[in-house]
Amino acid sequence: MTEKQEHLLKLFQELDHICQENELRYVLAEESTLAAVGRAGFAGGETEIKVYMPRADWNRLGEIAGKELPKDRILYPEPMAGYGEDFGCALEKQQILGSGPAGERIHIRILDPVSEEAFEKYRRDLGLYLDLTDSQEVHGTSWGISPSRYYRYYLSGRLTGKRHVLGKLEKRMQAFREEDCSKFAVHVGERFLFMEKEILFPGRTCDFQGVQVMIPGKASEYLTQVYGDEWTDFQFPAEEDAQRSATVEGISYQELREDYLPGIRKGRLQRAIMHSKLRILSGTKDSGQEESEGFFRNVTGIEQEKDLERFRHAIADYAGGKKPSAKETALSLHEKYPDHLQITRFLGRFYMEEARETQDGTEAERFIEEALRKFPEDGYFLKYRGELLWMRGRCADALVVFAQAREKTSNMIVHKELDLFLALYEQQAGDTCQALLANREKEAARNLAELWFRLLPRSERMKSLVYLTRVSTARTVKEMELLTDEMTAFVQVRENGRRKKNRELYGPALTKAWERLGYPGELAKLRTEILYTEEPGELEWIAEKVKDYQIHKNKLAQVYKLAGDARKKQGQTEQAFENYRKAMEYAGKSYARKELSSLILQDLYMGSHKAAEYAASGKGEEFLDVWLSRYGTVEDLKKLVRSCVADGSISHIGDRTPLTGENWQTMEDMKNPKTDYATWCWEYVQFCAEKIRLEKYYTTHKDVIVNLYKNKDFPRLESFLAPYHQATLRSLKTQEIFVPDEEIFEIYLYILGCKGMETLKKEIENYWN
Repeated sequence: MTEKQEHLLKLFQELDHICQENELRYVLAEESTLAAVGRAGFAGGETEIKVYMPRADWNRLGEIAGKELPKDRILYPEPMAGYGEDFGCALEKQQILGSGPAGERIHIRILDPVSEEAFEKYRRDLGLYLDLTDSQEVHGTSWGISPSRYYRYYLSGRLTGKRHVLGKLEKRMQAFREEDCSKFAVHVGERFLFMEKEILFPGRTCDFQGVQVMIPGKASEYLTQVYGDEWTDFQFPAEEDAQRSATVEGISYQELREDYLPGIRKGRLQRAIMHSKLRILSGTKDSGQEESEGFFRNVTGIEQEKDLERFRHAIADYAGGKKPSAKETALSLHEKYPDHLQITRFLGRFYMEEARETQDGTEAERFIEEALRKFPEDGYFLKYRGELLWMRGRCADALVVFAQAREKTSNMIVHKELDLFLALYEQQAGDTCQALLANREKEAARNLAELWFRLLPRSERMKSLVYLTRVSTARTVKEMELLTDEMTAFVQVRENGRRKKNRELYGPALTKAWERLGYPGELAKLRTEILYTEEPGELEWIAEKVKDYQIHKNKLAQVYKLAGDARKKQGQTEQAFENYRKAMEYAGKSYARKELSSLILQDLYMGSHKAAEYAASGKGEEFLDVWLSRYGTVEDLKKLVRSCVADGSISHIGDRTPLTGENWQTMEDMKNPKTDYATWCWEYVQFCAEKIRLEKYYTTHKDVIVNLYKNKDFPRLESFLAPYHQATLRSLKTQEIFVPDEEIFEIYLYILGCKGMETLKKEIENYWN
């Protein structure tokens, strides 16, 4: 889980507790139900948890809220209904125009009971209601809402007050009593479904990240109605694609709105949204229930509608515990459609359940092998083959088949069943892998770790063991370097939570790699510490700790190298290279010598290229004096270069050392794509959130920046300030300036002068003054 997911789970547990204590009904909704049923928890980068709650229970929750909510918790009002924080900042698109709370929350979809005769009218009223309250999406396109009707209500809201108009719509939509209606109106994204109450309630319990939660009582039928028959193939988004809010740690939503969003003209935004909706609604076609058939395609290959309904009822019966009737239907359908994949899969479940109960897999094996003859690449049947092998005691063969099954299907049910089964043996597999390493059976350990990582690709322990065993079995220095480069790339993450997790994942393998490359155990650990440490005080402590190992004369090269790394990370370039030069004196033919040669040649390569650029602005001499002085006299430099070249490190320097100026665009270089004002506003909000994160980053690393400036290490300053430069250019586009700290700002201006960007420098100074 990400830090955000952990936080959302905590909020959800609070809401669940309140509901259980007060006998309030709720069930997970949409992707949250999918994740619970298909993965027993977060399945990808989800950044939301959604629940359904009947109107009557929502009203009772509102009554309870005044006296029973934990500190700093509130109920978010409709249409952004939810339970969450009264602080923090997780602003969504729909909240740009508002002034209410915008922290992390659990989204609550309120279910209104509606009579069948009134549903058409209800969905039009709800579509209109959402279009008047949602500043980003157009909800009326599916239900034939005319632009004139929307515009009439919009103007009425401007004249008589928006709350008055919305109140009239709410009164009409909430006019029905639940006991008089057999269905709920369910809002899913931009669509509305008319769903039987018994599909949702009473709910049933399901595991979600180790927490017992409520899901729809007939979850399979619910998911089929919402996502189509092939809902098990739903692809959960990656974290970066799932991010739907501008989330900033350490500030409140009030601060974001008041201090960082003055560039949004709310009147213009309101007009832009209204005109955009009118334009879209002008092309509206009343597609009605055609929009309700699910996000994914339904089952194909079943010719008669009544057979399709029988199949769906059989699935619902199976989920509801009516397995004999479900199997009878499945056998009948399979006889009629013997080559139908979904029917064959469904029938296979019954054979496998019987095999598990009787421990006799003869009939199941016959059926599964016949299914694999027809569908040789299907992960469902491969998983069943693996289970049968396991039952016969052929566990090693079963694990290989399980790995093939996972890789050949995206079906979440297959993945969940494999996860639940294999999780029972994960600890044992990890311990065995560690024992093999301890017994120096490295290849066996690597094969085992890689097999189990294929089996459990989300297992952090297995991922860590894969890297540890790869490092342990690397045969060449080049192979080891590729592994360390791959792992250290994950260190360059700013989020503290993720950095900590990456440290746990890759730290042991990195330490093992340094050991194999010639660093004693404690120095190897300290090298890993340097990689993961950002705070200057901690780096100072590590630098002093490294000095304690100067008594080991045969490892002075590694001692001075690490002391230089710590100083370099602090921005103390002069002291860093003083240590590197000492390290070269003791390096002999060690791997440390190759590292030092590469590091020095990279610095010379970069510095020589940048010297000409700085010379054009009159700063070349100043830079050259400081840069070359770190190498002593000219004779010292010649000697050092001859030594480095003799190590063969020069061949790839130009490829591995990017010039730092590549990210330093000018205003003319920046693309300025045309976009509508509403889209621009949301991009501006996201940019403001990124600026706040950058402010924290730069103020935290101010000592490093100041040290680099004092050492005249302009190339590294350029690299450090490249994101600062990009934020400044974007700020100028909105007649703003980016100044997280005045001293850093002055250093940034100085670097602009060094690079000869005088026009931009003067423009920034004019804004600042």
